[in-house]
Amino acid sequence: MLLQAPSVLVLEDFPTPVAFVNEARQLVWANRAALELFELPAGSEPWGLRVGEAFACVHARGAPDGCGTAAHCAICGAAHGLAHALHGELHEEDYLVVRDGTGKAESLDLSIWSKPFSLSDERFAVLTIRDISAIRRRDTLERVFYHDILNTAHGLRGLLSTLSGGDGEGRRVELARSAAEHLVEEIESQRAMQAAEDRSLTVEPVPVEADGLVRSMIEFFRFPLEGKGIALEVDPASAPFVLLVDRSLLRRVLANMVKNAIEASTRGDRVLVGYGTRLPPFDGDPGSDGIAGAAPVAPSRPVPGPGQDPSGFFWTINRAAIEGAARERVFERAFSTKGKGRGFGTYGMRLIAERYLGGRVSFATEEGTGTRFTVELPLLRA
Repeated sequence: MLLQAPSVLVLEDFPTPVAFVNEARQLVWANRAALELFELPAGSEPWGLRVGEAFACVHARGAPDGCGTAAHCAICGAAHGLAHALHGELHEEDYLVVRDGTGKAESLDLSIWSKPFSLSDERFAVLTIRDISAIRRRDTLERVFYHDILNTAHGLRGLLSTLSGGDGEGRRVELARSAAEHLVEEIESQRAMQAAEDRSLTVEPVPVEADGLVRSMIEFFRFPLEGKGIALEVDPASAPFVLLVDRSLLRRVLANMVKNAIEASTRGDRVLVGYGTRLPPFDGDPGSDGIAGAAPVAPSRPVPGPGQDPSGFFWTINRAAIEGAARERVFERAFSTKGKGRGFGTYGMRLIAERYLGGRVSFATEEGTGTRFTVELPLLRA
């Protein structure tokens, strides 16, 4: 019956493993991808076998009546999925199978989606099977990396903060301490990025003074800018305000903004970092004194009136403009004009600010004027 059903035959060449089981939980059909994933002896077919038997599961082999009857089967994701599907329910569950069909034990992480399927009054369950072993290994590796390397970086930073010496030695210690600070920040940023994309990032709002946050950010970049000839300063148009926000997440957004502006600058340039409840006119290239005569490319945003939600703004201004073709892709994941392996800074800014902080990230750029990135965040009324 299944071989004559067009809806089944179209699945034959699907890249995702697909299989059908009957009410006795026996395999009655599988596409090529599924047959390649099963652990079958050469020249044999899986028809009549249960899923665990087709995968050469060690628990199925030792069960009194085959797959589904061992003690371990009570917690098996595949068994749960089949039970739900054969009772008319859609189900998805992860499944760890330990198999040794080739004589060597191997663990396989699978995600099995199951759904009831009827044909000529016969009931079946259709399964799609995804091998998520590589994803699980990567997640485990990243968790171990973040934990162990971050502990080492914190230890290094703490040790360096206790050292002191003469002028020359003290300067070198400060540079080393700053490097440790940036190592910690980079690891934390990557961990936050992964959590943001996984939608597992937690937000813990606290009162944050914009002035103190920006000045600490400028201090944070003081030593990495050593010898580069780039000045990083507070925009004179800044005005203090306090907002309720997750400080560490906002700090990462601002760090990416500042880093992006610095990387777009060259020796002799000046990068401004600003903040306020009013977004000032974009006067363009900060030049040597922070003021330029170029026409504004963005109008001043007025203070909110009655009924409008007040906002707080943070911005960076640098001399270089973004070229026309790149402007459309500024916030695109993994896009960068700086080469492969880059392009997560502006993407991360928008992801965290808009998805988790309720804000909005934008930019304005003009040849001969420069570039301003802005993050706008909601303020709570008093």
